[in-house]
Amino acid sequence: MQELLKLLLALGAGAILGAGIGFWVRKRLAEGKVGSAEEHSRKILVEAEKQAENIRKEAQLQSKEDLYRAKADFERETRNKRQDLQKIAYPAGEEPGEPGKSREGHGGEIYPCH
Repeated sequence: MQELLKLLLALGAGAILGAGIGFWVRKRLAEGKVGSAEEHSRKILVEAEKQAENIRKEAQLQSKEDLYRAKADFERETRNKRQDLQKIAYPAGEEPGEPGKSREGHGGEIYPCH
C-alpha cells in the first residue's frame, strides 16, 4: 500500500511539475508571438510613415509645378493682352513715347502720346 501511495504521490508531483513546465513554455511562446507581432507592427508603422512622407513630398512638388504652370500661363496671357492693347493704342508704325507725335481723341481734341 505504501508503494501505491508513493506511486500516486510521484504521479501527482509529476503532473504538477509537467503542468508548471507546460504553463511556462506556453507563456514563453505567447511572449515570443507578442514580441514578434509588436516588431511587425513597428515595421508596418515605419513603412506607413515613409509612404506618407513620400506622398506629402509628391503633393508638394505637384503643387509647385501647378503654381509655376499657372504663373507662366498668366504671364503669357498678360504679355499677349499688353501687345493687343499696344496695337490698338499705337497703330501701324507709331511707337509709344515718340516726341512730337500726337493722337486725336474723341471730339477732335488732340492728346499727346505717353
